[in-house]
Amino acid sequence: MSKLKYVSFFLVLFLNSCSSQNEKRYGERLCSSYSKEELTYFAEIAFGTEFTSDNMVEQLKDNSDARSARWYEDVKIKISGSPSQSDIKALNQVVNELNEIIEPIKIYIVAKEQNFNTEIKFIHNGRKSKVVDGDFEFEVTYYGSEGKSRTDLGRIKESEIIISDSKLSPDLRAHVIREEVTQSLGLFRDSDRYNNSIFNNTRNRTVTSYSEIDIKAIKILYNHQLPRYLKKSEFIKAISSCME
Repeated sequence: MSKLKYVSFFLVLFLNSCSSQNEKRYGERLCSSYSKEELTYFAEIAFGTEFTSDNMVEQLKDNSDARSARWYEDVKIKISGSPSQSDIKALNQVVNELNEIIEPIKIYIVAKEQNFNTEIKFIHNGRKSKVVDGDFEFEVTYYGSEGKSRTDLGRIKESEIIISDSKLSPDLRAHVIREEVTQSLGLFRDSDRYNNSIFNNTRNRTVTSYSEIDIKAIKILYNHQLPRYLKKSEFIKAISSCME
C-alpha cells in the first residue's frame, strides 16, 4: 500500500471516530434532558416534509433517510395581504411564545420595506400550488393554509406561508397561523399521536397554545446544537441508549 493510501486510510478512520464521538455526546445530552416519549415524537415530526406524492409513499414509509432542517439566522417575517386584527394578534402571540422557547436565534415581524426571509400572505380564496419533493412535482389545492420553505443542506433560507379566509373561523385561523409558523421552523411533518399538539393533523380542530411536548420538540431542534442536515436514522442511533 502506498504512503498516500495509508494516509487516506487513517484519515477516514479518524473522521469516523470523531463523528462517532460527536454522535455519542449529543445523544447522551438529549437522553439526559428528554424522555423517550419526547424524543420519539421529535423523530416523527422533524425529519422530511409534510407532503409526498403517491409514488413516493412506499419509498418514504419509514422515513429513515429524511433529514433535518432549521434556521441558522434570525427569522424576519413580512406580512402581506389583508390580515384581520385577530390575525395580527394571533401571529404576535405565536412569535412572542417562540422567542421564549428558542435559542439562540430570534423571530421578528418587520415592516414591509425591510429585508425579510419569511412572508405570510393573507388571501381571500384557495389556490393551487406546485410542491417539489425530491424528483417528484405535484399539485396541492389549499383552502386553509399553505407553507413552503427553501432549504440548503439543512439550512432554511426562506419560507412562504399563505393563510386563506375560505371556510376558516377566527379560532381556526389562529390555529392555522400557529401551526404554519411553527412548521416553517423545520418541524414540517404532521402527526395524529397527541390530540393537544399543534402538529396533530385532524381537521377542524383548534389548538391555541403549545403543549408541553410541542415545546420540547422545538427545543430539541434549536437549543441542542444537533448536527446540521441530520438523518433520521443517525438521530435514532444517537439516542438508542435511552430508547430501550
